[in-house]
Amino acid sequence: MAEEKKSDSLPEWFSREDRRRYTGEYRGPSPREARREQTLADWLGPERTHDVFAALRPAPQKVSSLVEQILEKFPCQDIYWLERLREAWPQLLGEMNASQSRPLSLQNGTLIIEVSNPTWRFVLERQQKVKIKEILQDFLQQELRSLRFVAPGRFSS
Repeated sequence: MAEEKKSDSLPEWFSREDRRRYTGEYRGPSPREARREQTLADWLGPERTHDVFAALRPAPQKVSSLVEQILEKFPCQDIYWLERLREAWPQLLGEMNASQSRPLSLQNGTLIIEVSNPTWRFVLERQQKVKIKEILQDFLQQELRSLRFVAPGRFSS
């Protein structure tokens, strides 16, 4: 626990923020950051440089937690809940129904579901729509105004 507090209070001056928008070979340190790191390396000596640099860098995070953090920052929670729906779709609707459908869009309480063929669209829309709506409202913890079932390729956001 002491380690976590230590890493949380690390100085921000060692982060590489100047080129954070770049990827690949352009992601290296900026000239300012390279001078700063070289000064620290000269002061520490070659035998301690790598250990100290590693200790000063923030701990790596899982990609899933980073995606969660990004999705939570969106002002529109519909994107967050749509991703949650996509992950839980087979558990919510069952394997059979989930294999023939997928959630495409959630906007202002309307969920658009793509259905693989007209037969399944009829079954889901006419026979199971009320049940599906109840299940999804419980999962989303919000009011769903409507469900719209569409054929593949018939919806663009």
